[in-house]
Amino acid sequence: MESLISQLESIVGTEYLISTEAELKAFNQGTFPHKNFNNIVVQPENTEQVIAIVKAVNIYNTEQSDAQNKTAIHTVSSGKNWGYTAQEPSCNNAILMQLSRLTTIERYDHKQGTITVSAGVTQQQLFNFLQKNDGKFWMDATGSSPQCSIIGNTMERGFGHTPYGDHFDKVCGLEVILADGSVINTGFKQFTKNNIQPVAADCYKWGIGPYIDGLFTQSNFGIVTKMTLWLMPKPEHFEAFFISIKDAAKFPALIDALQPLKLSGVIKSSAHIGNDHKAIQALSFYPWKKANGQTPLPDTIKDQLKKQYMVSTWSVSGAFYGTKAEVKVWKKILKNAVGGIADDVKFINQSTLNLAMKMKSVLTFVTGIDFNTNIPLLEKVFKLKQGVPTTYFIPSTYWRKKMQPKPNQTLDPTQDNVGLLWLAPIAPIDGAHVQRMVDIINTTQIKYGFEPALSITLLTERTLDCVISLVYDRDIEGEDIKAIACHDELFESLTSEGYFPYRLSSHAHKAYEKIDSSLLTHIKAIKQHIDPNDVLSPNKYGI
Repeated sequence: MESLISQLESIVGTEYLISTEAELKAFNQGTFPHKNFNNIVVQPENTEQVIAIVKAVNIYNTEQSDAQNKTAIHTVSSGKNWGYTAQEPSCNNAILMQLSRLTTIERYDHKQGTITVSAGVTQQQLFNFLQKNDGKFWMDATGSSPQCSIIGNTMERGFGHTPYGDHFDKVCGLEVILADGSVINTGFKQFTKNNIQPVAADCYKWGIGPYIDGLFTQSNFGIVTKMTLWLMPKPEHFEAFFISIKDAAKFPALIDALQPLKLSGVIKSSAHIGNDHKAIQALSFYPWKKANGQTPLPDTIKDQLKKQYMVSTWSVSGAFYGTKAEVKVWKKILKNAVGGIADDVKFINQSTLNLAMKMKSVLTFVTGIDFNTNIPLLEKVFKLKQGVPTTYFIPSTYWRKKMQPKPNQTLDPTQDNVGLLWLAPIAPIDGAHVQRMVDIINTTQIKYGFEPALSITLLTERTLDCVISLVYDRDIEGEDIKAIACHDELFESLTSEGYFPYRLSSHAHKAYEKIDSSLLTHIKAIKQHIDPNDVLSPNKYGI
């Protein structure tokens, strides 16, 4: 290993190889318990260094006669995939390769709205680039950190808020480093010669022959170092909509009313739906004193907070993008569709938002409702639907922390021992399916002492995603054990009824391997063929 470390150091430089126990601590912290740890961290500057690192580790593993002496590379981009995994590796004693220094943005096509980014490019960096370059196109942003990687989220098939919210659906032309250090380009980019690529390489994703891009998502088949991203044209008119209901019994009917609008394309955005617990966690911190240390949150206190912040039982947020005439028609269709179900339907444009921001203190004084808190939340949701990254929602993960974050504090849930674990099952857009999932989730989370904070996203024309958040304080003894037990029971209960998650936390990878999958055996065979020395993230997604 000393020889390998020396070789890696010569590739990236002393400053970008971390191997001391004190320095490694920050790279081995997560938001839930994990058993695997990084032994070395390397931070390459470019694709050439990534290739050199992979080749060095592959040769090292080839030379080891004893399997116990082998090592492996676990790759992250920014390492802020909080709640699913941070930087904890899929195998123990790993070499963590962090790609945050690969920040090239290139090939921006002002006409077609395509752009090529490297693995370290963050949401904020891409947003800033687009703002400086005419602002004709919008990106899609998640509600996570602005410092999260675009490629990292896309490779886990993450999603955001705009009509381009299904991220993997809007990319093509991957540059991938395989386990032997060879480079492949997908789609038409495979035919690139002398740095000249086919003219449609950035705007036609299928290429010729088998489409293989999906093999590199949620897998350990290769390291994606570049990707072409499709951007959304800035619309002539943008207007957000907000729908709320007070009666939980009406929720399935609301889902069924929205379903044909999503299927027909009236609603193009990835509409988000949150329950009262989710909204309260975005607006405040756990009232430990008022609750006398009791968990989960007592209903009496929940009702007080709902009144204080004007929170409904379920709230929907989405947006319309188009001409003024189109948006006018869509607003009328939406209002007619939910009119007999919803308690309130609001449409917000930039002018009404500006007025609300200006009047929030007066409204708070007159009504007693905390508009000083809930209108800034409205503003951030409004901006997210325009592809503007924000840090606003990160404090919600500190909901149960007894030591609340200070104003303007740079937040990192892993460093602050925040407990956060996600589970995100998928279902058709159907009220009966949603109600069945909600019943399972509410019963299970309350049983383990957690608030059932749920957000549901109308993700595609036909499917929705239900994101379950287990939020807690890791500094409280026993909370880790409860969270893992709750997650595992939810996973078992939901999958046994056909509700499978669209992505997994690192904790759940072994659970996936245990499920009777007709594909996994063949997937493992592919892995054995292209990575016989187990160089890249062995055991990730059970592979």
